Amino acid sequence: MNLPEIAKKVIQKAKRLGADQAEVFIQVSRSSDCRVREGQIEELTQATSKGLGLRIISGQRLGFAYTTDFTPNSLDRSIREAIALAGPSAKNALNNLPVRDDLKRRNQLTDLADEKIESLPEEWKIQAALEAEKAGKSFDPRIKTFDS
Repeated sequence: MNLPEIAKKVIQKAKRLGADQAEVFIQVSRSSDCRVREGQIEELTQATSKGLGLRIISGQRLGFAYTTDFTPNSLDRSIREAIALAGPSAKNALNNLPVRDDLKRRNQLTDLADEKIESLPEEWKIQAALEAEKAGKSFDPRIKTFDS
């Protein structure tokens, strides 16, 4: 799945269908959760999610649509939905997307995430959770158990 290409195609199609301006936001995320209790795995889950938000401006009117389905039919439906929603919305001269000069880097935080985390094996996560519980219990003899 080439996300920049998907975004480009959605913007192009939105403009062909009547949008003066269009903006796409795509997010793809993965999460994993390992809960242990009394030295045993209580819960182990992994999930991925994705979504595409489209904001269009047509005749100073704003429309927005969102989908989690990246198939061509669903993307087309979202484009048409955003354009349809712009129609009855109120005109506002301030409805404009930012231009390049508006997007100058200002105190942006970078490198906040360690990409190596994505490749940690499931076994490592389980072992880390078990060791964390063990370390917590050994901290003070009054600690008998944890919720998870």
